[in-house]
Amino acid sequence: MASLQEIAELLDQKLEPIQATLAQQQATLAQQQATLVPIQKTLAQQQVTLAQQQVTLAQQQATLGSLVESRLRDEAKRMFGESFSKPFLIKSVGGIVHILTKAKYGGLVPSNDKKRREAQASLETCAANYVVPTVHSFYLSAKTRFSKTLLGKEVFDKAKAALDEKKYDKCLGLLIGALNKTQTAPKDVVVFMERLKKSLSLSDLQDGILSECNGPGVMLIELASRYPDPNDLMNETNVFQGLCEQIECDLRGTITMVGDHATVACGEIKSSFKCLQKAKEQLKKRLHFLKTAIEQVFPQTFSNFVLIGHVFVAKHSSNYGSQNWESQEIENDISYNVHVV
Repeated sequence: MASLQEIAELLDQKLEPIQATLAQQQATLAQQQATLVPIQKTLAQQQVTLAQQQVTLAQQQATLGSLVESRLRDEAKRMFGESFSKPFLIKSVGGIVHILTKAKYGGLVPSNDKKRREAQASLETCAANYVVPTVHSFYLSAKTRFSKTLLGKEVFDKAKAALDEKKYDKCLGLLIGALNKTQTAPKDVVVFMERLKKSLSLSDLQDGILSECNGPGVMLIELASRYPDPNDLMNETNVFQGLCEQIECDLRGTITMVGDHATVACGEIKSSFKCLQKAKEQLKKRLHFLKTAIEQVFPQTFSNFVLIGHVFVAKHSSNYGSQNWESQEIENDISYNVHVV
């Protein structure tokens, strides 16, 4: 029988090659790690360089975009005048009144405060008529869009009960609270609801909230331009699509009022022919919005409206020449004009 010392010596003999192999593997690993260090440094440097190049590219694209926009805006100015070529942002009912003071041969006189106040009151009345129908459409749209994904049936049952009881601010409050808890609902939907709820919490809708920049006035009048009859809005289940809280104009355009004729023209600037359809959709929304505003401020005055949309497109666009476009086309009640610069 082997002694303990003999067993220990035997184990040492068997472990010795294993330990040698392990030492070699550790040495190889150390060499590989040493080889990786400069590679990792190079990779880090390349990533920094790439990030810098991306920033530079973004700056160059922004600069190019500004140059293209400036050139297109100058062409719009040359063709239609400086007033036409200015950008404009309508954030409130007051902004609508302001743009109507720029109308040629009619419209509102800037110095006539009484007429301006009357115009604002007319627009506020229009907006007020759409508050309740919009609450109904918000409820139906939220139910259609979120009931199976974000919110439970109980929330909509409570909101519907509040709606039936004509507690509109409570209905919106329930929907807003539930949407905020999910933290995944689109923020713009919640913002639209909060703006509308703020107006409902007041005893008199025409005490200023509908005219404020953070009020729902522009949103409601834009809805009026899409739904001339407020009752048509009551059953709308997709009202969030295309909803907006402000109207942005690349080119302010012109409004001309002569007799019973009103002509509304405005423009959009695009760097590519790929954006033509988007430009037309933007112009359609803007032109119908301004038409509705004119109809509210000057009721039963104009029996004929001419709506004109101008799109200024950069000629350097990569698909210029392969696109099937026309310099002028009419769709429904709008005449679109494409200017290649």
